[in-house]
Amino acid sequence: LRKWMVGKRDEDYCIYKNKPLTIATERREKFNKVLESKKLFFWEEKIVNQDGSVDYQLRNLYPVLDEHNEIQQVISFGMNITDRKKIEEQLQINEKRYRDLFNYSQAYICTHDLKGKLLTANPALCEKLGLSENEITSKNISEFIPKNDLKNFQTEYIERVVETGSAKGVFRVLGKTDKKSFLLYQNFKVQEENSEPYIISFSQDITERIWVEKELRKAKQLTEESSKAKELFLANMSHEIRTPMSGILGIANLLSKTELGEQQRRYTNLITASANSLLAIVNDVLDIEKIASGKFELEHIPFKLEEKVNTTVQSFQFKAEEKNIHLTFKSNVAEDLIVLGDPSRLGQILNNLISNALKFTSKGDIYVSISYARHEYKSVVIEFEVRDTGIGIRQDRLADVFKPFVQASSDTSRKFGGTGLGLSICKELIDLQGGRITVESEVNAGTCFTFYLPYDKGDASMLMKDHGELDYKSLSSLNILVAEDYELNQFLIKHVLDDWGCSVTIVNNGLEAVEEISARNYDLILMDIHMPEMDGITATKKIRAMMDPVKSKVPIIALTANALRGDHLNYMQAGMNECVTKPYTEEKLFRMIVQIVRPKESKALSESVGEAQPVQQVEKVPDSFVAQSDRLYDLAFINEFAKGDSSFVKKMVTIFVDTMNTELAHLEKAGEELQYDKISKIAHKMKSAIDGLGITSLKQTIRELETTDYKSGTNGDPNLVIRHIKSVLGQAFVQLNDIVHV
Repeated sequence: LRKWMVGKRDEDYCIYKNKPLTIATERREKFNKVLESKKLFFWEEKIVNQDGSVDYQLRNLYPVLDEHNEIQQVISFGMNITDRKKIEEQLQINEKRYRDLFNYSQAYICTHDLKGKLLTANPALCEKLGLSENEITSKNISEFIPKNDLKNFQTEYIERVVETGSAKGVFRVLGKTDKKSFLLYQNFKVQEENSEPYIISFSQDITERIWVEKELRKAKQLTEESSKAKELFLANMSHEIRTPMSGILGIANLLSKTELGEQQRRYTNLITASANSLLAIVNDVLDIEKIASGKFELEHIPFKLEEKVNTTVQSFQFKAEEKNIHLTFKSNVAEDLIVLGDPSRLGQILNNLISNALKFTSKGDIYVSISYARHEYKSVVIEFEVRDTGIGIRQDRLADVFKPFVQASSDTSRKFGGTGLGLSICKELIDLQGGRITVESEVNAGTCFTFYLPYDKGDASMLMKDHGELDYKSLSSLNILVAEDYELNQFLIKHVLDDWGCSVTIVNNGLEAVEEISARNYDLILMDIHMPEMDGITATKKIRAMMDPVKSKVPIIALTANALRGDHLNYMQAGMNECVTKPYTEEKLFRMIVQIVRPKESKALSESVGEAQPVQQVEKVPDSFVAQSDRLYDLAFINEFAKGDSSFVKKMVTIFVDTMNTELAHLEKAGEELQYDKISKIAHKMKSAIDGLGITSLKQTIRELETTDYKSGTNGDPNLVIRHIKSVLGQAFVQLNDIVHV
């Protein structure tokens, strides 16, 4: 071929190699241009082969000039650049895709140097700022930041991304119209070889979200203020009603113990019944508030199911006989069935349903029954039925009877009384226990309420037995100061304490109480809260601040009509030891005094009479006041499994202490290093152990530590919470040490 080519033209070559003559034509044109310009010329030549494949040649025509600047000859040379061409084409495709992503993205994308000078901006960002790309890229990014934000912008944005290579957060920007927008950004430093590093920024507009969050915070604040106002109203209402009712019930009780004629006894009973009805309404309202607030807690104690239901039914027999109504109870469960649950709330549900049945039934029968809905080895579901032959409920009203303040008809309240809260509370209590309630009714034929409650089964070993009666005279040696401004309550408490043999001094307000305790010593103070001159809380704080340790440490029990969330906390914070809610029974007051003044006797008393201690968590008592509690732990959960095996209890306590010490060390380290995810994980591990040992004061705290977002920097310092947890657990360890070394 080489010999053949000498003397031939491109046209001859194309014919010889069977290539399109267009190649020769194109080369001739380029050749003529070289002759005219006497300059080097090069171009890319695309050649389609017979098999359809494509080759690319980079062709060159180089004119060689003589001494007269005339073309002596032309050197033609070429090289195959097919592989390079394919790489370039792919680069062009990739570049186009990148540009399309850059240009069409709804995110705001820009690049700038390490000092903030903008290099590029995509159309979305240009549109957001109301400027062209040329206008934007001639500025520094700081020119779009409000002046008040510049300092934080420099440290949180520029310096961070330069030092660490990335940054994310929220900042405000100003557009052409000076309208502020909030941008959520995430930036990265890009380092390329042989070029200056630069920053690529991605952001999105969250202005609307920010404003929505602000509105939500305002709405939350208004809701909390409204809730607080409602709570304050209920607290005041509770106090204003309970205080005189306490006196009325107490005096009625004292009156009933005197010599009375038949008519006088009937009047006394009417006074008691009316006062109890009013208190029942107050309690219903407070129950609804507690349930709605999510602070309503249930007991989980063993009790005989049939005995509890039978006792509740029997309490209505006298009233049923008065109305000539036949009240019957039938049990289809084992007589000795023991379940774990809340007997008082079961009684409340049955009381409401049976009371309603008696209210709305003028003749006929009321039938109460219990039976198994499901019976398994370790658990049961019990079906309770309360059926009457009363006035019934219209079908179109059945769906509304469980709603608060709603009654079956508009004239129900006028004819029969009541608030319409009873059935609503029943449903809430049943739902809280994992059950359900249904109702069937026919006007003038009667109503049947059926509800189902699940229970774990217990055994006889769990029940505590009654071995004796309370010895009220055992407190006869006590010298007690009573601060109470209400005359009826003064009379009542003095009569009760005198009957016990106590020495009693009555004062009318907190100021007199402080003066009295300054003058002489007492074994106990019973302190009312709301009093003139000086309230009970202020008086308690002044007593606790006295220099004489005997006087400053005198036990103080609050006597109060307040029974809402937050009340108990206020009393404990002021320095009181406990509180008794009015109206109180003689037994309840006695037990509380024994518990505070003689804790060892209180423990023996509880064991001897088989008292079941209720879960009195009307609210969450903050951990900061936990030191005032006698015991930080509760081994009820472990004792259920121990079955009297003390070695098992010791072992469990030992494991708990060792494990918690280890986890506390890990938790402190994670807190110091601000490893938020690790803090959450450790708190999650500690949670179940703390619950198992019954350290209720940390129950909410450990959960908040687990779930709180500390990364945002708006929810406080987790190390403060960790130090508090360590402090409380340290106190619990000291107390638990007595169990381990018994």
